[in-house]
Amino acid sequence: AIGVARPYSPGIVEVGGMHIKNPKSLPENLQTFLDDADEGVIFFSFGTVVNLNDLPKEKLKIFLNVIQKLKQKVILKWIPNDSVQLSKNIMTGSWFPQNDILAHPNVRLFITHGGLHSIEETVSNAIPIVGVPFFADQYLNMKIVEQKGYGKLVNFFEMTEESFGNATKEVLSNVMFKEMAKIQSQVFKDQPMKPLDRAVYWVEYVIRNGGAEHLKSDSLELNDVQYFLLDISLISLVLTGLIIWLCSLVVAQIISKKLNTA
Repeated sequence: AIGVARPYSPGIVEVGGMHIKNPKSLPENLQTFLDDADEGVIFFSFGTVVNLNDLPKEKLKIFLNVIQKLKQKVILKWIPNDSVQLSKNIMTGSWFPQNDILAHPNVRLFITHGGLHSIEETVSNAIPIVGVPFFADQYLNMKIVEQKGYGKLVNFFEMTEESFGNATKEVLSNVMFKEMAKIQSQVFKDQPMKPLDRAVYWVEYVIRNGGAEHLKSDSLELNDVQYFLLDISLISLVLTGLIIWLCSLVVAQIISKKLNTA
């Protein structure tokens, strides 16, 4: 549900979502803020690496202008300076219990950078996404989210107040995003074992079976030339070039003869 189908060898086991635990009780101020949100809540967090204070001022202004116009409450992971005046619908803080917040029934949308753990927690809780990726795997993660229909990708470098606002409003107003999020959540959770249990089982399996050499692919013994068939590719390239060269010679001779006889 998170990624795409890949042809794994038996020695690779997916344990996505292993870090996700059952939601815990929220602090009283957060619980009240969420419970009293008649129009729902938007959670806005770019994780631990991207700090809103480090963004260009015009981009930060876009985010703030859009979320302050929304009728929903917003939980924003950010510490503003004293000169910033925010509307009453926004709660800010340096850290929030992300998965516990996403599990609350009043959460309508997650605005995220598209990190893998954030995507997994969002899918687990069936929350639609507006993603603003910055680097690494975040672009691919959000492309997959958009392709599967439970979120929208906004290009940070091309972002305008209109494009970010439209994406946010579309995901909030179009029920199909929520429905697709529910479907992806069902697929994500429909597993014979919990990810952590699966990880523990296979670690113990490898220990019990002396490293589980029988699960390792023979391709591990190949060098790069053999693995990528570079020798075969080189021969094919040379033969193709030779055929093209011979054909060009034949064509040149035919043209030359016709010119001489003309």
